[in-house]
Amino acid sequence: MLDERSATLDHVVPKAKGGLTVRENLVACCLGCNSSKGHTPFKTWFRGQEFWTEYRERWIENWVEGY
Repeated sequence: MLDERSATLDHVVPKAKGGLTVRENLVACCLGCNSSKGHTPFKTWFRGQEFWTEYRERWIENWVEGY
């Protein structure tokens, strides 16, 4: 069985919703988070997490936008 803390890459915009496998659309996350997010839009899922902060959300948005 895989450890839920195992590192994975998650598509910020899910592949099922047209997201590409490119640097700007990938973030490192644990297997548990990647699995629970599934095809849910990033902001919807992220804002429900206990570790959500506005700063972290902006950081990910800047990463996706290529800043």
